[in-house]
Amino acid sequence: NTDSKALEAFIPGSNPSGQIRTSIIVRGTPEQPNLEGFVNLAGIQLQLDDPPISITDTNAQIQLRSNRVQIASASGNINGGMFTASGGADISPAGLGNTTIALNLVGAQTEYPEGFQSEISSRLTLNGSGTDLEISGNVDILSGVYRRNIDLTQEVVSRIGTSSAQAALAGPRRPS
Repeated sequence: NTDSKALEAFIPGSNPSGQIRTSIIVRGTPEQPNLEGFVNLAGIQLQLDDPPISITDTNAQIQLRSNRVQIASASGNINGGMFTASGGADISPAGLGNTTIALNLVGAQTEYPEGFQSEISSRLTLNGSGTDLEISGNVDILSGVYRRNIDLTQEVVSRIGTSSAQAALAGPRRPS
């Protein structure tokens, strides 16, 4: 068993709790790692301040086989919404390879940016290898309220001023 407080080294200020069970055998070379084992998370909880994120009741089973990390199952709550994750990636000195990780989130409450309270759901995937990783998918805002005073006059004037300046830099339009 591993103390969940070890996560504090990777996520400072997160005040982690829960259980982490690990069994990892590392063989091979740095160029060709050969891993065997698992990482199991049970009842993990984390709290982040900026942006405000609360992760609770998180359970995961992660398998390590040869040079591959595979999420067998992962689920929990983020800001009151349910999430699941699946997929995996190869590990090499060049970084992650053959990466395909899916994250689904339903009904999470957010306040980001500050003053904008919303409920979101998302379906995101991380695909790629090395430094060529791409996140794609949808983040749907189910509801939202902005609770700050907004001076629309200032916003409109600043945008008109920016548009006018860009038009002046572009020069006069010529008929085609």
